Amino acid sequence: MTKQLLWNCRNTNKSHITLCLSFIAAMQGAFFLLCLTITAARAAEVRTLNGSVLIQVADGKTVNIAPDSDSLSEDTIVVTKGALQSIIDAAITAATTPLQNQLDTLQATVGNHSTRLDSVEDIANSADASTTSLASTKADKSDTIDSSDVVTIVAAMIANQPASNALFTAFNTKLDASQAYDDTDVANVVTTIVTENGNTNALRIKLDGLTSQVNEVITNQDFDCGATCAAGSYVKTACDKGASQARSCDTCAAGTFSLGGLLSACVDCATSCPAEHHRVADCTTTSDIQCSKCTQCVSGATYETAACTTETDRTCATCDTCDDDQYIVSVCNATSNTICAKCDLCNEADEEFRSLCTRTQNAVCMPKTYGVCTDMGGNQGQTTKNSWRTVTNWRVTPHGGYPSHFVRGIVMPNGNGFTAAADGYYLTSCNVRMDGFTSGTAYLRMQRGATPTDNDGTNVVRSSANFRYRTFTTAAIVKLKAGDRVSVAGRSSSDTRWTIQSESSLSVFSVTPTEGLFAEMSADFAVKNKKFQWATPTSWRTSGFSSAWSLAAPNSFANGVYTVKQAGIFLATYNQRFNNADTANSYIRIAIARNGKEDYQGGLHAILDKPPTAVSMQVTGAIYCEAGDTLSPAGWSNADQDYVLSSASSFSLARIETNYAFTADLSANVKITKAGYVALSNQWRTTGVNTLFDRGNVFDEATGTFTAPVDGYYFVSANVRVDPKNSRYLRLIVKSSADYGYNESPAHAIHGAPASGSTYSQPRYDSYTVTGVMKLDRGTQLNIWVFNVGESK
Repeated sequence: MTKQLLWNCRNTNKSHITLCLSFIAAMQGAFFLLCLTITAARAAEVRTLNGSVLIQVADGKTVNIAPDSDSLSEDTIVVTKGALQSIIDAAITAATTPLQNQLDTLQATVGNHSTRLDSVEDIANSADASTTSLASTKADKSDTIDSSDVVTIVAAMIANQPASNALFTAFNTKLDASQAYDDTDVANVVTTIVTENGNTNALRIKLDGLTSQVNEVITNQDFDCGATCAAGSYVKTACDKGASQARSCDTCAAGTFSLGGLLSACVDCATSCPAEHHRVADCTTTSDIQCSKCTQCVSGATYETAACTTETDRTCATCDTCDDDQYIVSVCNATSNTICAKCDLCNEADEEFRSLCTRTQNAVCMPKTYGVCTDMGGNQGQTTKNSWRTVTNWRVTPHGGYPSHFVRGIVMPNGNGFTAAADGYYLTSCNVRMDGFTSGTAYLRMQRGATPTDNDGTNVVRSSANFRYRTFTTAAIVKLKAGDRVSVAGRSSSDTRWTIQSESSLSVFSVTPTEGLFAEMSADFAVKNKKFQWATPTSWRTSGFSSAWSLAAPNSFANGVYTVKQAGIFLATYNQRFNNADTANSYIRIAIARNGKEDYQGGLHAILDKPPTAVSMQVTGAIYCEAGDTLSPAGWSNADQDYVLSSASSFSLARIETNYAFTADLSANVKITKAGYVALSNQWRTTGVNTLFDRGNVFDEATGTFTAPVDGYYFVSANVRVDPKNSRYLRLIVKSSADYGYNESPAHAIHGAPASGSTYSQPRYDSYTVTGVMKLDRGTQLNIWVFNVGESK
C-alpha cells in the first residue's frame, strides 16, 4: 500500500517565496524519498504518470519519484536514497542564491526610502514653524496648531472629505469662533505651505522625489502573469515571463467544471448520485452535480409511496388506521401501508366466538359449545348387588353457591344424564364418590346410552372393595351424535347396601380437536418378565364402537404409540385396568410418556401401593408437543413380573386451540404437618421435564395459583400422590376462589380407610386424580388443597 502526502503552498504575490514539499511513503518498497523544491515565482506542479510522481520545478526540469528503477525513462532524473542529501543541498543552493541577491537589493531600496522619509520628517518640522506663525495670525495666541495638527489637515485634504471633515473640526477647535476657518481657508493654508517659494519648496521636492521612487520600484518589478483563472475556467496557456506573456484562461466545456485556480484542465462531472441520494442540481461549469440524501419514511407513522432514485427523492405518506370493525392484517412500516381487513361475524345459528375481534387479530368462530358441570342434588342409595344403577339425580340447575358449575345448551332429562345437542366431540369426565363397600368388586362406568354395556365408554374397577368412602374418577374425549345420551352408573358385585354420595360431579363440554383419537384396548396385554420396567400395551382400536374416533394421520397410532402431526397442546386421558398385579409389597404405576420417556415427575403419572387383584388407575392432563413427537400410555410394576393390562382400558388425545394452558408438578415433597385443609402453595415448577409448560404465563409457581386470564370454560385436572400413612380419610380439591365451599368442587376426590376392622391403615402410596370442566370469570383463582382427618404427618 502506498501513501502520498502533499503540501502545495501557493502565493501569487511575486515578492514572496513559494515552498512545495512532497512526501511519499512506500510501505511495501524499500525506499523513502523527500523532494524540496523552492521557486521564486510560483509553486512546483505535482502530477502522476504511469505510477510515478512527477514534480515540475521552476527551471522546467522534472524530478521523477518512481517506485522502482525499471519504470524510469532515460531522460528522467532519478532520485535515490543515496543521492538524497546532495540533491537537497544542490536544490536549496540553486534556488536560494538568486533569491538572496533579490532580497539584498530590496533591502537596499528600503534603506534608501527610509532616508528619504527622514528628510520628510525634517520638512514637517519646518512646516511646524510655519503653522505656528499662521496660528498667531488667525487665532488666539494661546491656541497654537502644532505639527500633529498639520498631519491631520493634510490627511483630510488628501481624502477630500466634506465640510464636516476632521480638518474643519480641528481648525474650529483651535481658533476663536469669530475667526473660524472654512474649507477654502484651510485649502489656502495648505497650498501656501506646499507652494511657498514655488517649486523650490522643500516639502514639494521631497514629495516629488518619493513619487518617482515608487514609480521606479513598480517599473523594475518582475512581469505580472495576471490573476488566476476564475471558477468555470482553466489555464489554456501558461504564463511565459520570458516572452512577457500572461497566462490565458478558457471556459470549461459542457459536462466539466472548475472551481478556478491554476487547473490545466476542467474536471469531468459525476454522472449520477450515490445510493440513497438524489440529484438536486445539474452540473455547471462552476460546480459538479449536487446530490441530497433521500427522505427516510418513519416506520409506524409513514410509508414509502415512491422509491428513492438517483434523480428523484423518496416520497412518504401517512399510515392508514383501521376502522372499528376492522383488524390489522399487516402493520404499517417504512415500505408498506397498514393492511386492514373486516372482522368476521359468526353465524349465530350454529357458531359462536372463540375469541372476539381485536385491533390486531380477527375474530375466531367455532361451532357452538355445549356443556355441563354439575353435582348431585342428594345421595343415591342402592339396595341391590351385581346390577348397574344409573345416577339419576344430577342437578339440572347449577348449585347456587358454586359459580364454577354451569349448564350450557344441553338437555338433562330428569337429571339422569345429558343429551348431546349437536354432532361433535365431547370431553366427558366424572368424579363419583361411592360409600359403604365391604367386599367384592366395585365398578363405575361412564358410557354412551342409558344402559351400561361392556364397551363404548370408560370403566373403573376395584376388587377387594373394603372402604368407607372412595371417589372413582374417569375421563375421555368421545364422539357423539346429536341426541346421544351419556350417563354414569355404578355396581357392586356383592354388597347390597352402598351409596353414591352427593359429593360427586359430572362434566361434559364440546371441543373442536384438530387431531387426536379415542381408543379402547382391543385385547388384554400380558406383561411378562417386566419387573421394574415400563410396558406399553400394543393392541388398540379406534373404530368398531360408536364413541370411537380418529383424526390422526394414517398409521400414526401403531403399537400403542401416537405420532403427533402438528405442534400444539393436547388434552390427554388414560384409564388403565391392571389384573393380577397384587404380589405382596408390590406397587404399580401408569404414565403418559412423551417421546418414550415415562417420567414420575412429569405430571401425567399415578401410583398405587398394594393393588388388589383387579384395579383401575387414571391420569388426565394437558401436554404440549412438537410435530413428530410421540405420546404413549404405559404401565409398570415393581415386583410382579407377570401381570395383565386389561382390555377394559381407554386412551384419548385431542389437540385443541387455546392461548392459555399449563402443566406443573411439585419439584419437591410437601410435608403436611396438621390436620384439616392445607393448600399446596409452593414447590411448583412448569419447566425441567419435557411434559411441563406454561402458555400465557398463567400459573404462579411461587404460590401454586392459576389465575383465569379471561372469562371462559376451563378443563381442570390434578394427579397428586399422597403418602397417607394412618389418615382416617383424605380429600383432594381443586378449588375455585369464587366457590363457596370445598367438597362440591367439580374436581374433588376422597379416599377413606377400610369400612370394616379396627385399623385405619392406608396404602403407603396412593394417587388422587380429579378432572372436570369449570366456568371461571376473569381473575378467578384455582389452588390445590388437601384435607386429612386422623393424621398430622
